[in-house]
Amino acid sequence: PIDMKFLSYIGKGFSALWVLWVVLAYFLFQPATTSSLVAMPYFIPVLFIAALAVTGHFLIVKKKRTVNWRGAYWFLGIILLSCIVIPSFYNKMEIESGSMISKLFYFSIFSLLLSLALTILFTSGWALGHRLITRLNLNLKGSTDLLSIALGVSIQTTFAVIAGMFGAMNTGVILVIIIVPLLFYIKPTWAFLKKVVLSSEKIRVSNSWELPIFLLLMGAFCVSWITAIKPFPHGNDGSSLYMYLAHKLADTGMLSKGGQSYAWSVYMAFGELVSGTEVLSILLSHAMGYLSMIALYNLLRRWMKRPHALLAVALAFMAPYFAFHSLVDEKIDLAVLFYSIVIIDQCLVFISEFKYRDKGSLLPPKEQIIHLVMIAWLCGFVFSMKYAFLIAFIALAALLAFRNLKRVSGAFFIFLAVLFLVGSNRFGSLLLSTSEKLTVLGGFMIIGIVLLVIAKTRILHLKRAIPVLGILFFVSVIPFTPWMIKHANENGSVSASSLLQGERDAPLFLTDPDLFGWQEPLQKYLNRDPRSVSLATPQYIDLQLDGDNDPPERKQSRYEELQRYLGFESGIWRYLSLPLDLTLSINVVGNRYLEIGFLFLCLVPFFFFSRKSHVKNIILGTVSILWISFSLYSINDYTAETRKADEILLLKEHSRQQPEALKGVADFLSDYVIHPFFDLGKSMSEIYKLGGNIGQGYSALLVSILLLIIVSLSLLPVKGWSSGYKKLGLVTLMTGLSWWLFGMGVVWYALPVFVLVPAILTYVIARPEKQNGILATQWTRDLFKGILFFQLAIYFLMYFTNPRIVGEPKNLFNWPSLEYATEPDYERADALGAYNPLHPQLMAYLNEDPDAKIYTVNTPLRYHIKNYEDRVFEDNLLTTYGDAKRKHGDALDYVEALRFNGYEYVYFNLRTIGMDKTPERSLAARCNQFLNELGARNDIYVLLTDRFVYDENAPEITIPSGQRVTARRGLLGQAVIKGSFVLFKVK
Repeated sequence: PIDMKFLSYIGKGFSALWVLWVVLAYFLFQPATTSSLVAMPYFIPVLFIAALAVTGHFLIVKKKRTVNWRGAYWFLGIILLSCIVIPSFYNKMEIESGSMISKLFYFSIFSLLLSLALTILFTSGWALGHRLITRLNLNLKGSTDLLSIALGVSIQTTFAVIAGMFGAMNTGVILVIIIVPLLFYIKPTWAFLKKVVLSSEKIRVSNSWELPIFLLLMGAFCVSWITAIKPFPHGNDGSSLYMYLAHKLADTGMLSKGGQSYAWSVYMAFGELVSGTEVLSILLSHAMGYLSMIALYNLLRRWMKRPHALLAVALAFMAPYFAFHSLVDEKIDLAVLFYSIVIIDQCLVFISEFKYRDKGSLLPPKEQIIHLVMIAWLCGFVFSMKYAFLIAFIALAALLAFRNLKRVSGAFFIFLAVLFLVGSNRFGSLLLSTSEKLTVLGGFMIIGIVLLVIAKTRILHLKRAIPVLGILFFVSVIPFTPWMIKHANENGSVSASSLLQGERDAPLFLTDPDLFGWQEPLQKYLNRDPRSVSLATPQYIDLQLDGDNDPPERKQSRYEELQRYLGFESGIWRYLSLPLDLTLSINVVGNRYLEIGFLFLCLVPFFFFSRKSHVKNIILGTVSILWISFSLYSINDYTAETRKADEILLLKEHSRQQPEALKGVADFLSDYVIHPFFDLGKSMSEIYKLGGNIGQGYSALLVSILLLIIVSLSLLPVKGWSSGYKKLGLVTLMTGLSWWLFGMGVVWYALPVFVLVPAILTYVIARPEKQNGILATQWTRDLFKGILFFQLAIYFLMYFTNPRIVGEPKNLFNWPSLEYATEPDYERADALGAYNPLHPQLMAYLNEDPDAKIYTVNTPLRYHIKNYEDRVFEDNLLTTYGDAKRKHGDALDYVEALRFNGYEYVYFNLRTIGMDKTPERSLAARCNQFLNELGARNDIYVLLTDRFVYDENAPEITIPSGQRVTARRGLLGQAVIKGSFVLFKVK
């Protein structure tokens, strides 16, 4: 037999080489990150926080200390750090700042008022939730404060939804919803506030690196808070959907028609209604990141010591995929994350306390039923915020119903089969033939049944699961009921699809050329003419409910919009290359909102070499090398339709974007560190092709089977784990698999997974004595702890660089928003013009006639267009244009179609072309065809654009590079400034 000590050396060497390879590959494929880190624009605040951290480290090493801490210190710490960060930003940007003292004073007062407003809102929710829990006599273990906030806010939002259905959601109604719980629960509420904000708590700092991590986290909180104060939303999804819905509701008091449910946008509207400004509404998006981290810390403290729980929280909060939501876009995913963590926490409490009174009983005790009802209500509320919660819901349902780990796993796979049965595979854009769907459904069902049999599941276990699942399902429908009524009323029918998504009264767009000679009003014509006409309907960004019978152009749009996250590889490689795709940011290049860092891949060897069996370790090590090789080959193969796949095409593109000082190193490492794995994958291209021919559904099933095999071979010995932590790990694993199959590679569809995985790994590394594999040594502990700290350091440095998708590294903040937060005389309109000098003029054109109809292609300014829903036709991915051209060809005069339908303006976002990540460049081709068709006409002209084209007869302008060229504003011609939009006027 092989000597275990020798095998241990091999395992350690492999682990060290693996970590080195992953880190090098990460930086090679992340030129935007390396450029930002090399520039390091905010040296002073980073150095100041680092100096405090190092000082704290040595003080604690020398002598253990006890700290008296109050909740109010968080606010004071953020304000003090802001007094360093804000001046540093103004100095780096070379902006005329005026009196910095007055700016910081105004910012402090503004921040205090906003903090008080948030405190009142969340405290009101706590008062309502805590009052309900107390009246129900629920004696839940641990703190129920977060549960009270989640429960109270959900009830308040449901009341507001009902009011919005009747057009009665106004400031008076919202004030009643907020104030009544506070008035009827004054003493407990005051005691809660004193405990959270003013009461002193003695904290004994038990680890030398605890204070440094705390200070890094405080610095990240500071940047996040400064960034979150905005005069209006400027994220794509925030301005076009979530904040737009909140603003429209606050403005009209009536729920907007159409689309899916949007419960958190309803709650975000509370901010504008009670304060009269969008700033507080926007904070209700970003500030949920703080509550999420408090919930995560509260969850982890059951099993971890404070330093490790704090480390896990810091890794989550500073991760780029999390920072995107807390810094950039005003989305709802942080609220979904907060509720998901609270629900997971309560599910673990429920199953730990859940005991039947006698062996034959089927129903839980009364107090447990009440607790289950509360969990089910919260699940239904989260579903009304975002339908993607279904990914986590099936894992939680399996956990609540069966509790035993193997039975939970079996039930989960059966629930996956049910999702395919009801057609939810379309959620992940998995469009399957009937035979493939039946095969996949049967495969998941068989896996689930086998696992239930292995777990020795009896009839009694199944009978007991039925009432639990029944309560969970039927109660979760209650908070969603108002939305179902709204959607059914808008659709005029009752069906699964009509209950999930409503229909808005959008402008029509008829494209049949035979109609263009008609002079009668459109609605009169439609009411009396029975013929079938080409009637286009608006397309929404979220196309996940599309069916198998969609027209080709709509399928193509879904492919262009969603598949770019998962990738365009063929067959099973589309799934198997996803971990490498996300680590190296392959599919959505240069954008931080999908970047998961190198932590996940670095820790793979810890699982592969966790068993003493050298045969299993060798097999898994070999599999890991082949997986990397095939993934590298796969993510480049799909780009090679018009080019030879004999080099790593994507890596070459990334290498050219590296900082000048690193280009030589990048070329060397790509040739000698990365390229050999690509060549290995290419040498086995015949095996690769076999996987490429597997259908989507079969690939999903096969990935699940492979994951089961790997887990069974490499699963960490978890005998030393507590029962609750095992279940937390299982829920994370099941939700992760569900996301892998249905999540399209979009990280925020399963944000709880990406927050919990680092926490679980931190727990594992903190307890190496509980492992019995060959890597369970102090050397291994130091190696992987070093990975965690290195990843945290990179995250922290990235936090002080530009968080936006585009822009120079020095632009830490959008300076117009910061000017609004620090200058009392700086108005909202000033900020709009500062982002783009032409935006005020653009809005003046579009809002001059509030009834003028507008045809838009992917507008980022929906938030600022008046009466948007009533007069704007969205063709975001030119789906309607492409479908009409496919149907009618050259017979269709699209400008005439615009005129016939009464559209006066065409607003086109020029950055739509850059969204196209497809190998075929189909969206870019449609955009170019559309623009050329409009630009060549005399009866439609460019009214306004920020695009400049070369013209020797035009005046000279200065382009971003500093050169002087003769150019004019226009669409057609050689671009010297690409611009972001063009507005056409239809004559």
